[in-house]
Amino acid sequence: MNTKEALTIIDRVLPNQHLSHIQELVFCQSWEGKTYQEIADIAGYDHDYVKEIGSSLWHSLSTSLAERVTKKNFQSVLRRYEERSKLDRKGSNLDRISSEPQTSVAQVEVSPKVTARREDWGEAPDVSLFYGRTDELTLLEQWIIQDRCRLVALLGMGGIGKTALSVTLAEEIQGGFKHTIWRSMRNPKPAIETVATLIDLLSDHHKTSIPETLDASISLLIKYLQKHRCLIVLDGAEEILRSGDYAGTYLNGYEDYGQILRRIGESQHQSCVILTSREQPREFTLLDGSRVRSHYLRGLSSGEGKEIFAERGDFYGDEADWERLISYYAGNPSAIKIVVCAVQEFFDRDISRLVDLLNQDGLVFEDIKELLDQHFDRLSEAEKELMHWLAINRMLPLLPEMSSEMLSEMSLVRSPQELLTIVNSLRRRSLIVKTSTGYSQQPMISEYIKSRSITENS
Repeated sequence: MNTKEALTIIDRVLPNQHLSHIQELVFCQSWEGKTYQEIADIAGYDHDYVKEIGSSLWHSLSTSLAERVTKKNFQSVLRRYEERSKLDRKGSNLDRISSEPQTSVAQVEVSPKVTARREDWGEAPDVSLFYGRTDELTLLEQWIIQDRCRLVALLGMGGIGKTALSVTLAEEIQGGFKHTIWRSMRNPKPAIETVATLIDLLSDHHKTSIPETLDASISLLIKYLQKHRCLIVLDGAEEILRSGDYAGTYLNGYEDYGQILRRIGESQHQSCVILTSREQPREFTLLDGSRVRSHYLRGLSSGEGKEIFAERGDFYGDEADWERLISYYAGNPSAIKIVVCAVQEFFDRDISRLVDLLNQDGLVFEDIKELLDQHFDRLSEAEKELMHWLAINRMLPLLPEMSSEMLSEMSLVRSPQELLTIVNSLRRRSLIVKTSTGYSQQPMISEYIKSRSITENS
């Protein structure tokens, strides 16, 4: 399908809305793979204005097609729409032929009827601007579509892109599911209410009686997951997990979510539940296997990080500077977006000037500190102590090489077994990384810990 053919489909989809010149330009250039910044440069418009035009157009298409449409997926959505239209037209022709007198015994092969799909995206954000992660999308699609995983966790630090990945993944694979549901857990409800909401949505609001007990409600939910192939995304599951304890411990009153995850992971059904979280719930450790899997998001590569800068125009620096800059901020998209604004405002779009500062003293911007505060404040006191120790010593040896002298430097860690528990918890929170020689922190986190220590001790 080319751009001209796509515009013809738009005329059918939006019969009462004639595209303006700028709308048609945004549509055609987006079809060619241009970014909003590139379109703005071509047309001579402001980046934010072009983005607003695009968002409005995708919203109109979403309303008309009763399917979530974004800059990322609009090509595949229109192709599916055209395929369904062809099947409908073929079906209409077959109905007409069957109603006419038949002069031949030739059989006409009838295509299977396309099953109506249901979607409910809740407060899912617009992720038209999505950077990299092609390999991760391919891997996750294989897990869900080919390997039939029942439960998948997308894990990583705040700002690493878990929400954006969950939306993009769901948009790309939604065609294989009867129901697609995306829900934020920002203000979590009790477990039994969440199950009741899912049952209501999966029954198309036809289920008038919900069991009173959680166990019976989960059993009914699983029946729907068995009856239809359903895709459910629960975003931000760290909201049901407790601060001040080791990773994966539930808040008081939310322990029943563990039972939900366990039953969904253990029961036989044809659906998939995706969970995003800053830390791994304990059930994933216990159930991890062929049908229950966890994926820790990596940071963006230097090339992918440069795409975020490119959305704001031209920036300057050699390849080594780009590598150093993106690596320092661990490829975290949210952190990089903060850095983009700073380089534009204070360093005249020259990243080498910021890199020079990083090499001398390190630097963590205030907005990034706020992001990391959210992580650090969730830690147990023993985890905080080890994070401070790592910021100073840089490397924690692997368990066989840990010495009693090293343990004596920590007041809250009394044995190698206890240290291993703390290390495992920090890894499940994505706050330390394992190398061939031991465990370490990312540079951005180390500088944050040092800066926080200075503030607390001053």
